[in-house]
Amino acid sequence: MPAPPPLPEIDVPAFKLTSEENANDTDDSQMKHPTKKPKKEKQRVREIPEFCVSPAKLKRVVRVSDLQELVLWLLADGVAAQWLLVKRKQDIKKVVVVMVPGFDMALLDGTVDLVCDTSSTGKTGDEDIGEVIERSDGDDATFLWEVEEASLGAGTSVEVGEEGEIMETEKTEIFSEWTIVGNRRDPDAKPFSFYPSLLSGRPLPPCLVPLRNMFTHVWPTKMDGDDKYNKMYSPISHFLNCPIDKNSASSKYRAASRIGITELLMTAEELFENEYPMHSSVLHRLRQEQGLGNSIHDPEEEERRKAEGWIETPVTGMEKDDNNEGGSLTEGRKIYSVDCEMCNTEAGPELTRISVVGWDGNVVYDTLVKPSRPIIDYLTNFSGITKSKLEFVTTTLSDVQTHLLQLFQPAHKVVLVGQSLNSDLKAIKLVHPYVVDTSVIFEHSKGKPYKPSLKWLAMKYLKREIQKGQHLNPLTNTMEVGHDSIEDARACVDLVKMKLEKGLSFGNIGARTESIFTRIERGHQSQGARHKRCWGAVVDHGNPMMIYGQVAKKVVSCQNDDDVVNGIQDAINWKQDVNNKQHTDPRVLLMEDGEISFVWARLRELEVLRGWDNANRTQNISEASSSVLDPPPRVLAEKVKETVSRLQNIYNALPSNTAFIVYSGTGDPREMARLNALQRKFREEYKIKKWDELDVKWTDDEQQALHRAVKKAREGGLSLMTVKVDEDGE
Repeated sequence: MPAPPPLPEIDVPAFKLTSEENANDTDDSQMKHPTKKPKKEKQRVREIPEFCVSPAKLKRVVRVSDLQELVLWLLADGVAAQWLLVKRKQDIKKVVVVMVPGFDMALLDGTVDLVCDTSSTGKTGDEDIGEVIERSDGDDATFLWEVEEASLGAGTSVEVGEEGEIMETEKTEIFSEWTIVGNRRDPDAKPFSFYPSLLSGRPLPPCLVPLRNMFTHVWPTKMDGDDKYNKMYSPISHFLNCPIDKNSASSKYRAASRIGITELLMTAEELFENEYPMHSSVLHRLRQEQGLGNSIHDPEEEERRKAEGWIETPVTGMEKDDNNEGGSLTEGRKIYSVDCEMCNTEAGPELTRISVVGWDGNVVYDTLVKPSRPIIDYLTNFSGITKSKLEFVTTTLSDVQTHLLQLFQPAHKVVLVGQSLNSDLKAIKLVHPYVVDTSVIFEHSKGKPYKPSLKWLAMKYLKREIQKGQHLNPLTNTMEVGHDSIEDARACVDLVKMKLEKGLSFGNIGARTESIFTRIERGHQSQGARHKRCWGAVVDHGNPMMIYGQVAKKVVSCQNDDDVVNGIQDAINWKQDVNNKQHTDPRVLLMEDGEISFVWARLRELEVLRGWDNANRTQNISEASSSVLDPPPRVLAEKVKETVSRLQNIYNALPSNTAFIVYSGTGDPREMARLNALQRKFREEYKIKKWDELDVKWTDDEQQALHRAVKKAREGGLSLMTVKVDEDGE
C-alpha cells in the first residue's frame, strides 16, 4: 500500500510569554499583568441635613417623648433616635417646635369634614401607588406600599400576591390607615397604623395642601400616659420636662439647690386636675389667654357660690414684691398651714374643727365649729370630735370665714399649705389661688397616680410619728382619740421647709426631671463650640413665665396666634447684648457668648375653636351629659387654613439648617373630659346619697367608654418634621 501524502504545514506565530523588551528576562516576578481600566470619577453630591423615614427601625408608634429625645439628641447630650434617619445631623444648628392642639389625624384622614374638594388636591394618575420600600428580616421579606385608598374602587382593598404584587380584592375590613404592609407569607397581614404617610400622594382638602411645601410625611403620634388608670399625661409638661441622669452633675446640683415658695405653687392645670375650687383670678387668666374676654367676674358663677355659702379671697394677681430679700425661702409671702376635721351630716361632710399654723409653727387660729345640719357620724377615730365637745360650741362656718378673710391679709401675699388641701378648702368653702399641696410636691413610692399620705411623709422625711390613733390634749393634759389637726398642720409646714431647702427634686421617688431648657443649655458641653451656649425660648399665650418658662432664656407672651408667629421670629433671631455689662449674676456673665438654639411655641386658636381647651373642660363639668362638637365644616376649614398659613410663615422665616417640628400633642380629648367630669360628679354624690338616689351612676359601661375615649385621645395625635435648608443647598 502506498504511503499517505504528507500533511500540509501550518504557519503558526511563535507564542511568547514575555514582551520583546523583556525577552531576556526569565524571572517570573518581573512578569507584567494587564493594567485595570481607570475608574470613572463619581460626581460628588453635597449632602444636606434631612429627616428620612427608616422603616427598618420603626417598631412602634412614635410618642411625644420620642420627639423630646430627638430634640435632646440634636442639641444636647441625648441618645440617637432609632426610629428616624437624620442626615448631616452636625449641620443642624437650631430646632423650633410648635404645638398645635386641635390639629390631629382626623383632619387629614377624612374623619372630620373640611369641605374636601378632590379637584383641588393636585392628585395625578401617577400617584396611585407610592414608593416601594423593602425591609428584610432574615428569610422573611416584607414590603411597604403607600397606597391611595381613593385610587381603589368602592368595596375593594389590597393584598400582596405570591410574587409581591399588589392586587385588589373584596374589602372585608375598612382601615383608616394610609399605609399598608404586606407580607409574602401572610398576605392577610393587617396594616401597621404607626407608619408615616406621604403627603404628596394623599388627597388633601385645599386648606391642608400647603403642608406639602414644607413636609414630606405625616407621623401618627401617641401621647404618653397610663393605660391601667386611664390617664393621659400633659403634652406640654411631658415634652418640656425630661428625666435627669442620676449620675449627672445636674442631678446633684438640683438636689441641693434652694428654691423659693413660689416655685411650689400649684399651676392652673394642677388645681384643675386635683379638683381644687378655681379662683376667679385664675379663670380670668385662662380667659385672657384664649381671647374670651377681659372681665374678671362671672356673675352666674358668683351667684351660685354665694347661694352655697362660698367666699373668695380678694386677689386679682400676685403682685411682685420689690422689697423681698434675695434668697429668702418665703419670698416675702405670708405662709399659713391649714388642716381641718370633718364629720358626716345629713348634707354630707361638714367642718367641725379648723387649725391654722404660721411659718414658725405657732398656732394662729384653732376653733371648733358647729355644723349647720344634724350630725350622722362624728368620725371620732379620725377627727377626734365627740358629741360632748360640740355640745356648747356656737361658732359657725360663717364666723370662721369672716375670721380667715381678716387673717389672710394682704391676700395676694398669702400662700396656703396643706395635705390634699382641696378637701379642707371645700369644707371651709374658701377659694384661694396660691396653694402648696404636700401630696403633690412629694411623690408616692409607687409613682403617679398614687399620692403619699401625710403620716408616711412625716415618718420618711421628718422621722416623726403622727396620726397614731390618739394624741395629747395640751389643755387637759389627757390622751384623746383621733388625729390632732395642729400636729398635722405643723408637719405640713416642716415638709415644705425641707423641700425649699433641698430643691425641687427632693421627695421625688420616681424619675427625677428637669426642664428641657436646662438640659439644652447644658448641651454645649457635649457639642463643643458648635452651638456655643444653647439657650431656649418659650412663645405662648398668656404669661408662660408663671408656669413653665422660668428657666427659658427668653419668654414671649402673646395674645393671639399672629403674635406667636412674630414671637418665634423674634426669638430665633435674638442675640445676647454682649455690650451690656450691668449684670451681676455670674451665670449671665458666663453665658454672654451664645444664641437661642431651641424655641417651643403653641398655636391655640384652633384648639379654642374646637373646644379642646381647659376653659371649655371646666365649663362642661356642670354639663356632664353633653360634649362639645366641632364647628360647621367651612368655619373649621377656614381656621385650619389660617393655622397652616401661620405654619408656612414660621417655616419661611426660619434660618437655614433649622429643624422644624410640629406636633398636636393629643387626639380629640373632649369625650374623655366629659366622662372624667361624669366620674367626678358620681364620686361626690356617692359619698352622701344611696345608689337609687344618684343622679349619675358610674358602671362598667362608663368605665369601658372612658378607656376607649382615653385611647382615642392618646392615639389621635400627629407630628410633622423637616429641616429648613437654602434652595441652593448651602
